[in-house]
Amino acid sequence: MERITSINGMLKRVEHALGKIARQHPGMTLLMEIDGVGIRTAEAVLAYIGKPDRFRRSKAILATGLTDSVSRMRAQ
Repeated sequence: MERITSINGMLKRVEHALGKIARQHPGMTLLMEIDGVGIRTAEAVLAYIGKPDRFRRSKAILATGLTDSVSRMRAQ
């Protein structure tokens, strides 16, 4: 039980640190303005896309299958 408590404490610290980073990233704040997109979904989308400027058009991002991935994440 002590080990679980310790791991939960570590997870909370990591989530807090990720939240601080996320609040400073313009892509995160932009994505989180979308209804239903929270911090973890926005993190996953940015991790999946990588550098968005490598796409010439926004529709090219959707062609990567992102819409299906986001739908699956939201369903969980």
